[in-house]
Amino acid sequence: MAVEQVSSLLKAIPETSYLTAQNVGRYRCIMRFFYLQHQRLRYWLRPEDVYQRVRAMGLLPVLPY
Repeated sequence: MAVEQVSSLLKAIPETSYLTAQNVGRYRCIMRFFYLQHQRLRYWLRPEDVYQRVRAMGLLPVLPY
């Protein structure tokens, strides 16, 4: 393999940065919620729906409005 090919294989993938982020549990919970909704053919999610689900899982504190 050429050096360029090897370096491109070792380059970071921004779409997977949540896997090693500081709040990895929170990100995985959100992604799980998106995946489950996708399986149910619910493609349009409101931020409020995501927030309520993540909060119900105990991963976020209640934020004042």
